[in-house]
Amino acid sequence: MTFRRKRGRGGDPIPTGHDGAAPHTDYADDEAGVLTLRWALPARSRMLYERIRSAAPGDELRDRGAEFLFRRLAVRWEIGGAVVRGRTALIERYRTATAAQRAFVLAALRAHAAEHYPELDAP
Repeated sequence: MTFRRKRGRGGDPIPTGHDGAAPHTDYADDEAGVLTLRWALPARSRMLYERIRSAAPGDELRDRGAEFLFRRLAVRWEIGGAVVRGRTALIERYRTATAAQRAFVLAALRAHAAEHYPELDAP
């Protein structure tokens, strides 16, 4: 699975129509999907994430941690030309995602966390 961050001229992120004030990054997969993740992750969310990590064993840790970060960071997800926005719609779509889509999301979350939150152990 490979994905690429969408960048414009000069390395700046390409605008996605995200209407929030927080900076964000787009991650694109090989099948024309684009996941937009916000940069902001408040201290309280980081603390809650660490609690999830310490409470969940093995594969459950990966799944619960990924869903938690997805819920906090996802702004929009374009899949096959359809755009999903809004926290409830995004988490519902994530829960019905294929294995390949979940793998893409997990890879994007890991790359995003490594760049913006190096102190977190990504799922």
